[in-house]
Amino acid sequence: MRIETLDATRLRSSDFIDIGAVMDPTLRVGDSRVHLHYVNHHRSGFPNVRRPFPQSTRGFFYFHAPSDQPEITWQVRFRVTETSSPTSFKSGSDLLYPNLTPWCIRLSTIDSQNPLRELLLRDGLIAEAVTAIATNVDTKNGMRALPMIHSLGQTFNVDFRRTTLDAIFCANSHHFKYRMHTPFATPKSTSETLRRNPYAGSALCCFEAHKSTSSNGMTYDNMAIRILKLTEPVTVVEPELAHKVPWPEEEQLAMIYKKAGCMKLAEPRPWTLTFKAAANPVIRAILQRSPLLDDIPNSFSC
Repeated sequence: MRIETLDATRLRSSDFIDIGAVMDPTLRVGDSRVHLHYVNHHRSGFPNVRRPFPQSTRGFFYFHAPSDQPEITWQVRFRVTETSSPTSFKSGSDLLYPNLTPWCIRLSTIDSQNPLRELLLRDGLIAEAVTAIATNVDTKNGMRALPMIHSLGQTFNVDFRRTTLDAIFCANSHHFKYRMHTPFATPKSTSETLRRNPYAGSALCCFEAHKSTSSNGMTYDNMAIRILKLTEPVTVVEPELAHKVPWPEEEQLAMIYKKAGCMKLAEPRPWTLTFKAAANPVIRAILQRSPLLDDIPNSFSC
């Protein structure tokens, strides 16, 4: 299996690839090879998960580079098509992971040793300076690829069995890697710091703008999480904790209780970023959809 370009406007029938039902296929690029994986990750306490590409994986590899998105978020995707004709590209659809997010090879993983990089540079799809910046962005936590959030409404997957949510927020060439407590976990008691998950399941979610009020009564722009679609059904795995975490519901905001130690008096309210995180320049840029100042650093911690 060989490809000659990742430029969607220059595809030929010879670039059509069929990797349906294949486990870890090899793609030839020039004189080199690229090893591909559909799903290959590890979750703590569970065995390694490997799956072949879906039966319908026939189509074209291409470079997904929307002009309105930060260059560091650009990626190689696979467009599933009905035929081997490049004219079928427009009517096709991108290959998805089981969690319904697009399958991709991120620019951050295409280093100088990867033949896909030379293909991108040769076809003028990206500047060498951009690849240098992108490959310096750590987009993983262990074996897990983290969502790269560049706009409100952008979908990402949330596993209700995890106590933290790691994400990389991006605006222009700047990024902010942030770990947050998910709204779907809670300490077992007020004296414990270890968080537990009453529910299992997963969902497609997105961040949306939300007004928050600080401890001194000041209102400020923030982000909340909306649950868009369940990708695994919600089940109760720790019943003794279920009363501490509001039930996740489709098309609703992710909620938390105001007072974890007094459920009878507590009312649910939308989960939001912390005040410090919401004040980060990258978060502000996403909320305001405005360019960042040139004098801020390329990455932040919080």
